[in-house]
Amino acid sequence: MRIAWIGLGLMGSRMVQHLTRFHEVHVYNRTKSKSEALKDLVHVHQSISSCVKDSEIVIMMLSTPDVVKDVFTKQVLPNINEGTIIIDMSTNLPSLTKELYDLAKASQCHWIDAPVSGGLNGAQNATLSIMVGGDEVIVKDRMALLELMGSKVIYCGPSGHGQHTKMANQISVATNLAGLLESMEYAKHTQLNLNDVLTLLNQGAASSWQSIHNGPLYLQEDLNPGFIFTHFLKDLRCVMHEANLRNIHLPVVEKITSMVESIINDENENLSTLALVEYYNQHQPK
Repeated sequence: MRIAWIGLGLMGSRMVQHLTRFHEVHVYNRTKSKSEALKDLVHVHQSISSCVKDSEIVIMMLSTPDVVKDVFTKQVLPNINEGTIIIDMSTNLPSLTKELYDLAKASQCHWIDAPVSGGLNGAQNATLSIMVGGDEVIVKDRMALLELMGSKVIYCGPSGHGQHTKMANQISVATNLAGLLESMEYAKHTQLNLNDVLTLLNQGAASSWQSIHNGPLYLQEDLNPGFIFTHFLKDLRCVMHEANLRNIHLPVVEKITSMVESIINDENENLSTLALVEYYNQHQPK
């Protein structure tokens, strides 16, 4: 198939390479150097309109819901053919997803929401978890494509349900991350051996993806991004937006969102989610 890919961030630049083994892939990215880095594998375009033209599949992996809506409505939709399948692999608002699904359907196109979890390693190794929403017949027909990028691809239900599943995922990510950092902060201020504490955490009921993967990075003070801090905040705000629409009370996520908002700045926004440790640095005894 001819596939158009829009958005080559940390994740997308790795995920797209798995598709090139079997398909003709065309890419566009606002920062041209990211596209050029893949020029031996893909067809690089200077505009979205030329990238998506005559593509059977258009995959978007963009930074915010506003960007997804703007790119789709202004640059993708006017330049694709009837029957084109749009797969949004960004983390997006479920409410906006349903709106864009309806726009695509009105133009005789198909919208699938397929956000991912698994971080940089998952993108690199094609071991992502992919949460899929949309018309079941269309989704099932393209499962094999998604399985090139993920080891666990689950159909979650109609349009928006992939994004709702990602919201649930991010709630758990946020609470596990904060739990890890609070455990380590307590251990540090009670003069425990942090390596021993982390080893024991990971062998018992306290173990989580965050403690296993981000725990060692915390000990090394390694804040190189696998999932960047500013995107973490965007996801938390998406969770709170959807929860507020439904009067769902999420006090823990609300607190973590306020913690991130209180410390995020130009210096840490592109670090990993472990940048949340700065909140504790500001509030603990010296």
